[in-house]
Amino acid sequence: MNQNRTTILVSSRDGLFLIGRDGGESAVRGPLLNGHDVSHARRDPATGDLWAAATRGEQAAIWRSSDDGATWACPAGPLDAERAWHVFPTGRGTVWAGAQPAQLLRSDDGGATWQGVPGLNEHPSTVEWTPGGAGLILHTILHDPARPDRVIVAISSAGAFRSTDCGVTWDPANDGTTSFADMFKAFTGNDAEHPGVHRCVHKITPDPTNPDRYFMQSHDGMYRSDDGGATWIDISEGLPSRFGFGIAAAPHDGPAGSAVWVIPQSNETLRTVDGITAWRSLDGGASWTPQRNGLPCDGDYMILRDAMAADAGGVYAGSSDGTLWASRDAGETWRALATGLGRIQAVELG
Repeated sequence: MNQNRTTILVSSRDGLFLIGRDGGESAVRGPLLNGHDVSHARRDPATGDLWAAATRGEQAAIWRSSDDGATWACPAGPLDAERAWHVFPTGRGTVWAGAQPAQLLRSDDGGATWQGVPGLNEHPSTVEWTPGGAGLILHTILHDPARPDRVIVAISSAGAFRSTDCGVTWDPANDGTTSFADMFKAFTGNDAEHPGVHRCVHKITPDPTNPDRYFMQSHDGMYRSDDGGATWIDISEGLPSRFGFGIAAAPHDGPAGSAVWVIPQSNETLRTVDGITAWRSLDGGASWTPQRNGLPCDGDYMILRDAMAADAGGVYAGSSDGTLWASRDAGETWRALATGLGRIQAVELG
């Protein structure tokens, strides 16, 4: 993507907004899907189609636009779900979707039909999946074109699951992260029979320069995987809080070849403390540096799990007050790119 021209997809409770940038000037288009609570939207890297996971009233659905948001279609109709949470077009003809209660769906016909993925949705551990603060949700889907057989999803609260056969079979992928099995026993009185789950993963993002490296923000800390998501190491040291939601990574000329950003929040209020501070690591999480030049230095904000994105051209974070924050210099300085967008729930670049 040309770093001087970026389309930013901002999903909010008040619809979807497209923000185009060219030479530093921004223009906001939207709300698209007006009247819908849009949890997440993403552009198909092959076709350019826009896909959106949206809920209106009691109807949750996956929408598609082939004309950059001018018109939308939902040929399959409403999903059998309380809420549509996430959508991931692979660029290979397959589109994945995540919903609440936690389930993974797949379409191979452009959204005309959706099928549940039984290997995950009927996994033996489902009897021990427990709702997080937002409910029992499948909120993250990662399908890397460099590893087409590998699919990673995250569920609150069950943890990360990984498939290495394009979604046929699934295994928990939480080794190295903190287990909440003791809490499960305290609430239910039963020992956990599936110790590989009982994790509250908030978000996972891939390292764009290394197909085997991922970063995870969990309820209890920041983690990194160097083996394709199979195992994790704790990289929380140096951060002011182990709790947070948003996370983003982009190429960088630092020692790790990439940069990763997080915005820590209080695990009691679920909000930032004294404004917004982004923390950046250039060495894979071995050390962290605060960045807040241009960000608000007072007030408390929520940065939700999908509300950060980055590429070589910029870093973006959407806050709960409807402001999209942007940096064009890898987080050194920030400015408000757009305001009044409603509660921002997801930010994607495409």
